[in-house]
Amino acid sequence: MFKWISDKHRLVLFNDETFQEERSFRLSRVKVSFFLALTCILISTVTVLTIIFTPLGYLMPERSNENLRMSINSMVQQIDTLEMEIIKRDLFINNMKNVVYETFEYEDDVEKNRLIKEDDKEEEVPEKSNELKDLIDNVESELELGNLIENNLSKEIEFDDMLFFTPLRGIVSDTFAPARNHFGTDIVAPKGQVIKSIQKGTVVVSTWSVDTGHMIGVQHENNVISFYKHNSSLLKKEGDIVKAGEGIAIIGNTGEMTDGPHLHFELWFNGQPINPQKYLKFDD
Repeated sequence: MFKWISDKHRLVLFNDETFQEERSFRLSRVKVSFFLALTCILISTVTVLTIIFTPLGYLMPERSNENLRMSINSMVQQIDTLEMEIIKRDLFINNMKNVVYETFEYEDDVEKNRLIKEDDKEEEVPEKSNELKDLIDNVESELELGNLIENNLSKEIEFDDMLFFTPLRGIVSDTFAPARNHFGTDIVAPKGQVIKSIQKGTVVVSTWSVDTGHMIGVQHENNVISFYKHNSSLLKKEGDIVKAGEGIAIIGNTGEMTDGPHLHFELWFNGQPINPQKYLKFDD
């Protein structure tokens, strides 16, 4: 049945001019089939290697599409990276503009307050009414309470030995008054002014609340803590180490316990409020 597979054949080569036999080969179907298969495998191998390791492979449709997809993905990633860098740069530029170039929206109000204070100094009060007397009594009570607190604290620490950096220069619109639960000093200054840390320390509070808006607190040496309230934005986060005079916030008008842009500054020692105006000069 498979006799044709084992049949022998001879391939004879004759000279075309002399008709003499020059060479002959004994062949069988098995050998010829094996030779053809080996030749096909060799050609296929050479073709595949050529496609993989030479530029000819890029002419193949599948390889071309794959390379195109890789190039597109790489370009998309680069574009995304550039977009993020542009966004970061724009945010930085805008912040710098807000700090450096913004105008003081309420300069007129501050100037009016200054003029009113000057006019008040020139005016004479003819008589003290009952309301005025009550007001003076309240002020004297506030001063006595403030002095009592500070006298008790001064026994434990000499604040004169501590140097403080002024957080903000401006107009004092409200003073330290513990009797009416006002434990700090309010300073009005131009919009965009940077608020600075009074001493080196660690940021222990950097948050927002309904009453005080954006607030930041710094723990200093000798158990002294300073608070800065109603800011428009904060420049430091909790845990940051700050130096004396380093910017930590931008003046603002955030929170419900405010009626205009200003800084509410508080100075505390051992859990007790201190009158900041006794140790810092806020007026220009």
